[in-house]
Amino acid sequence: LIREIKLETQTGTAYTLSWSRDGETLAVASGGKITLISADLSEIRAVLNPDDGALGVTWNLDGTQFATVNGFRNPMITLWDWEAASDQLTSARQIQTDADQYGVSWSSNGKMLATLAGDAKSVIQIWDTSIWETINTFDLPYTKPRRALQWSLDSSMIYGAGEANEKVVFFAVNVKDGTVKELGKFSLVE
Repeated sequence: LIREIKLETQTGTAYTLSWSRDGETLAVASGGKITLISADLSEIRAVLNPDDGALGVTWNLDGTQFATVNGFRNPMITLWDWEAASDQLTSARQIQTDADQYGVSWSSNGKMLATLAGDAKSVIQIWDTSIWETINTFDLPYTKPRRALQWSLDSSMIYGAGEANEKVVFFAVNVKDGTVKELGKFSLVE
């Protein structure tokens, strides 16, 4: 352990962690709020209270926007403008979706946003950030998704995890053709 910080949250849980692209700020979504912490975890820079809360949070490429999702009974992606100098978070846009959204991750090139639609099955939606429409949906054979999505550096793959046959499966999805590669399986029962 290098360093830790204790956060007081409404839910007692940190659901999502997302580093700013410059590596200077860690955003923590804890259900009701987003906490921004310095890179060395020594200082809480801001505590943001989005209207609908935030189960998942991700930064855009230049650190001027967040995208948040809030899970249960909330089929919405919310975009927020972030002004670091004044610690101001302003609602910029809400995108209505066809399913509750539990995970969110902005691509490394900034051109796509991946969301995890639903919490019982792994359904990944890919959004074009220039027009805010889905460009692909992948309905994967994994249940109980882990709510964390991560892009490859070249924005060609999206990584996630879910369950299959009483095992946790880590997988990668090719965002162009939807092919899935399983990266590892771990037993849920010892």
